[in-house]
Amino acid sequence: MTASALSKTEIRRVMRASRSALPPALAAEAAQLAAEAAEDWIIDHNPECVALYCALGGEIDPAPLAERLALEGIQLALPAVVAPDRPLAFRAWQPGGPVMTGFAGIPEPMADAAPMIPDVIVVPLIAFSRDGHRLGSGMGFYDRTLGRLAARNRVATIGLAFALQESDALPVEPHDVPLDAVATENGLILGGA
Repeated sequence: MTASALSKTEIRRVMRASRSALPPALAAEAAQLAAEAAEDWIIDHNPECVALYCALGGEIDPAPLAERLALEGIQLALPAVVAPDRPLAFRAWQPGGPVMTGFAGIPEPMADAAPMIPDVIVVPLIAFSRDGHRLGSGMGFYDRTLGRLAARNRVATIGLAFALQESDALPVEPHDVPLDAVATENGLILGGA
């Protein structure tokens, strides 16, 4: 998609419609292929904990990736919203484990799940560019979280997306934190490529 002349709102509208139009069988196949593309990259980072997300609104489903990483013995976590203007917290979770409905109806780990600090974060997105920039939902949770974690210690970040979510360019703001990589059904794209 050529997005250089579009606003963030317009890009979000177009991308959400495009990914929601994917037939379920193609979306499921893409999720499996993206998981394959992401798995080796994540394992190469030797993580103790990987944070994922629960897919909503046509997002590519990270469940196949979660299952692969759990089989490798990697501790998994899901994000939790603590307050609308704060960074995300991460809590322990395993595939098939219990979740509760959190902020904006987003599934998150149970409140009593162990707090985690991930080494790798799998980031949801609405659009991405080859230089690692992403466009999220517009609420800033991941930008605040990645900015805070980057200030403390390096965390590796990988976006998970359908290939159709790629854009030639995205509006970038000073607080935006680029991703290290993006995995799609077509393979792995390293940030800055």
